[in-house]
Amino acid sequence: MLDGFARSITYLRISITDRCNYRCRYCMPDGGIEKCAHEDICSLEGLRDMAAAAVRCGVKKIRVTGGEPLVRRGAVDFCRMLSEIPALKSSASRRMAACSRSLPGRCATRASRTSTSASTR
Repeated sequence: MLDGFARSITYLRISITDRCNYRCRYCMPDGGIEKCAHEDICSLEGLRDMAAAAVRCGVKKIRVTGGEPLVRRGAVDFCRMLSEIPALKSSASRRMAACSRSLPGRCATRASRTSTSASTR
């Protein structure tokens, strides 16, 4: 898979939340964003299927994002689903707020790397 500059696309970010629960000025518009209806949000299984399709097209690394992705119910299970895709190096990205409650689940996902950031708004 190539981008518009003929570069190979091997990295994908998947946001598993419909909106960020933080209000960082670099990603949140001044007016905020509209809330999506529950039925308009992709299921975790659908996102897993899209991730598997991307891997078949050459993606080797996926970063799970979404502000604080662990606020979405099933987020740890989703990371576990990603870890079962052959040839994928999954990497979860999260904020500091959920680290203590998510560490046991993160260890169970066998994610190859976890990136944690502490942003000041």
